Amino acid sequence: MDTTPRRMHHLAGTRIDNDSILLQSVIGQGAYGVVYRALDLSSPPHAPCFYAVKCLARVHSNHRQYKFQQREIVLHQIASRHENVLKVHRVIKEEKYIFVVLDFCEEGDLFTAIVEQRRFLHNDHLIKKLYLQLLEAVKYCHDLGIYHRDLKPENILVCDKGEKILLTDFGLATSQRTCTDTGCGSSFYISPEVNGVLSPIGPYSTARTDIWALGVILINLVCNRNPWHKAVPDDETFVAFLHSPRYLLKLLPMSVEVHNIITQTFCLNPPRRPDIDTLIDLVQKTERFSISSEELGERILRIEAEERLDKILGVRSEVDFTVEKKMIHYGGLSMPAPKFNIEAAIGLMASPVPSATRDGSSDSDTDSDGPVTPEVAPIDVGNVVSDIEGLDLGEPRIHAAGKDGGYLINPGQDARNKNKTGLRDIMKPALRKLRLS
Repeated sequence: MDTTPRRMHHLAGTRIDNDSILLQSVIGQGAYGVVYRALDLSSPPHAPCFYAVKCLARVHSNHRQYKFQQREIVLHQIASRHENVLKVHRVIKEEKYIFVVLDFCEEGDLFTAIVEQRRFLHNDHLIKKLYLQLLEAVKYCHDLGIYHRDLKPENILVCDKGEKILLTDFGLATSQRTCTDTGCGSSFYISPEVNGVLSPIGPYSTARTDIWALGVILINLVCNRNPWHKAVPDDETFVAFLHSPRYLLKLLPMSVEVHNIITQTFCLNPPRRPDIDTLIDLVQKTERFSISSEELGERILRIEAEERLDKILGVRSEVDFTVEKKMIHYGGLSMPAPKFNIEAAIGLMASPVPSATRDGSSDSDTDSDGPVTPEVAPIDVGNVVSDIEGLDLGEPRIHAAGKDGGYLINPGQDARNKNKTGLRDIMKPALRKLRLS
């Protein structure tokens, strides 16, 4: 039986569950499922009740996809008892299809709130509030032995006028504490061990892979950016971060407290990453999440000065990072060395920070029905834009363009006046190479 979504787009106008629910229009699609907005026909006309109904092709019990469907539905039903997990109302099985009736969130997903609506820009209170909600939802899942494995803004819905989030899409979720699968998840959010580039590693912790993804989501919320395209040795920004964790402090407008959190969540050795309880405690103690562009500019100059001084004094990095025999050695683990010159990339700040873009690359073929995410074209390539006419903002700004614009990085004017040439040299590679893969 063909289980692809194209066979399920004709169901608009269909009534299900003894004619009590009307499927109205497609609002999302994944590798094996389609999501409809649906009307509860028993609700009064003056106060209609809507659902999101996920439609899956029903397969025979001996079909490869059967166990993945069952696992997704069961794990989501169990997890949906938490207030920050999208509620599963009921599951309807018909001859050809399975319909999962969920709450409908008309405000969209967290990606839209971050990139298009820019709700979190310099809004530390909202960042902390919603991020802690997400952490509590993940904690509830982990306490039950459920590991999501596809945490990303597209799989987090927003409701209550932007004051509440709901975790959804358990298509890749598992109850296994350890796993050996590689490539499972969405590229921006996959940890190195899931990318299959670490050795020796063996079976990895599924809980710690969720922690890695939560670190990326925190950067999304605070900076409207992804830290890198992919956590693999061929990604220049990722390797530069391994070489010097302060690298991201020079690129992203995050507070020192947030940087302390993400350096722990991005620990290359999975067992050394914080568990979900520790991560919640770290976030609860954090008072400041973002910084201004002026502060970022001043920090860039300060770090650059400190690094030049360390080089003059011969101070060695505390990071256990070496390159030998075509391998990167880091804290007892190894990865294949990239094709580019590592030292040159680090010295030139060669790779710009990727803009936050929708990532629909979850590996659903090997492990689940996949995330049900609307098919959306990637955000337009970030480009260098001129200053607004009449405003003297100094250097051109790095602009990641989306439907409603993107985050602007504008180095501080005061810092530029102190060392204008130095800061221009620092930002030039990013201005020249900013692009999306």
